[in-house]
Amino acid sequence: MLTKQQKKEIVEMGVQEFAQSKSFILVDFDRLSTADLRKLRIILHTPTAGRQGAQAKLKIIKKRLLKLILERSKVEIDPTQFEAQVGTIFIPGALYDGAASKIYGFIKG
Repeated sequence: MLTKQQKKEIVEMGVQEFAQSKSFILVDFDRLSTADLRKLRIILHTPTAGRQGAQAKLKIIKKRLLKLILERSKVEIDPTQFEAQVGTIFIPGALYDGAASKIYGFIKG
């Protein structure tokens, strides 16, 4: 169980991530193993050949806290509407700068 202070810190971190990101993707990770989640994080964080800058990050945030983050970031999505668990991929550059192809490659396996 998270304390109120920990929840505040998570919300503040999430708001900062949204401020630094140009794109984000909500993903259903319900059927992924811990090993697969770790692999996806590594894939997203690995620099893309010929591209500069920070890489995408996958964060697992409770839906109620994510809802607060989205509201403060002025994003009109309610993550509590999804039945499955939701992960958030924060993408600092444009979606087509490598993150989309990495995600697609991971899905295709």
